[in-house]
Amino acid sequence: MTTEDSVAVPRLIQKLNQQTILQVSCGNWHCLALAADGQFFTWGKNSHGQLGLGKEFPSQTSPQRVRSLEGIPLAQVAAGGAHSFALSLSGAVFGWGMNNAGQLGLSDEKDRESPCHVKLLRTQKVVYISCGEEHTAVLTKSGGVFTFGAGSCGQLGHGSMNDEVNPRRVLELMGSEVTQIACGRQHTLAFVPSSGLIYAFGCGARGQLGTGHTCNVKCPSPVKGYWAAHSGQLSARADRFKYRVVKQIFSGGDQTFVLCSTYENSSPAVDFRTVNQTHYTHLINDETLAIWRQKLSEHNNANTMNGVVQILSSAACWNGSFLEKKIDEHFKTSSKIPGIDLNSTRVLFEKLMHSQHSVILEQILNSFESCLIPQLSSSPPDVEAMRIYLILPEFPLLQDSKYYITLTIPLAMAILRLDTNPSKVLGEFMKLSTTGFGLTRFVLSAGSCRLRSNNLFVAIY
Repeated sequence: MTTEDSVAVPRLIQKLNQQTILQVSCGNWHCLALAADGQFFTWGKNSHGQLGLGKEFPSQTSPQRVRSLEGIPLAQVAAGGAHSFALSLSGAVFGWGMNNAGQLGLSDEKDRESPCHVKLLRTQKVVYISCGEEHTAVLTKSGGVFTFGAGSCGQLGHGSMNDEVNPRRVLELMGSEVTQIACGRQHTLAFVPSSGLIYAFGCGARGQLGTGHTCNVKCPSPVKGYWAAHSGQLSARADRFKYRVVKQIFSGGDQTFVLCSTYENSSPAVDFRTVNQTHYTHLINDETLAIWRQKLSEHNNANTMNGVVQILSSAACWNGSFLEKKIDEHFKTSSKIPGIDLNSTRVLFEKLMHSQHSVILEQILNSFESCLIPQLSSSPPDVEAMRIYLILPEFPLLQDSKYYITLTIPLAMAILRLDTNPSKVLGEFMKLSTTGFGLTRFVLSAGSCRLRSNNLFVAIY
């Protein structure tokens, strides 16, 4: 915003005025913001690389795009004291910034100036991240909790005061299905809905653990109180009015808060494993098309159209839109498994060919030609960002000679520009019967672009 030390009243951040911001997270001296079209912004102090902008960037007084994650559909961003995390829709965890205690989970204690993939968590189906000042906790889809980083107060819950440079599962919570986690400065909370209990561990000097004393705790310990599960087990008890049912837990600094209700007026607790679709990178699907059609019919103005174009021009939005949901297949995304259902892609594109979607189809053509295809990176940051090269060839109009010059050849050239490693990954994707057909057909139809010299053909033939 400015170079002022502080701002005493709320002030609009002009640089984000044209963005629909879905998430904001703040560290000690830096901020993160995720926009609906997948753009990710950071600003503030960059003394340890916590902005993720690279070595050459000093502290920033206004939001800057983190381009090294572009194309990855993000589900969450989280800021710690001087470290940061981003989580993809398919469970890829990226960390950067201060790493003095191993809070990035990268097996060492070296700071990082750019997002780094925490490979040890890739297969764990991570769905939520919470950061303390110098420690990190992650929640998996199965209800498991992993912690890493500073452990000097017991905030990792491993029964010791040791730091951990690798993600380590909290064993004492393994018998319980955790649905919420929250990190304070040096303490951690976990909520188990089946029992209604909240567990706390770490620094207790200010009473933030709620255990009835001010000692540090090295293992998960129940927070004192009359807690009950939202299950009807107390319906017949005369003293049920004393009990509270947890809705959501919160933690920050040396404080802890619990949003709860009386037993008789309770509702199910929030489940951090079920992410609200309005909170992460927007997806392109039937529901989205219906909303756009309605908005464009009611308010066909520049603002409405700009919002549609922003999403259609975003590789991240397309990359997150057709995930293979069957038995969580998309969580297995790798250099050999793209994690998407191209049948749903084909169905959506076929619907767009109908006259009722003519306005949106026109915008797709414009977005592909002027923004999306020209901006495709030669070195995508992760395999999740490679899905766009499987999605676009399914677009029927790429086979239409009318769009050969404006769409087909530019996409073919984008494929040719891919660096060696992503080109090999695309070659592996093309071998798959479930995903390779559309891309192979496209490559063959664009053969006049001299694609036969590309190593994609070596991978297939």
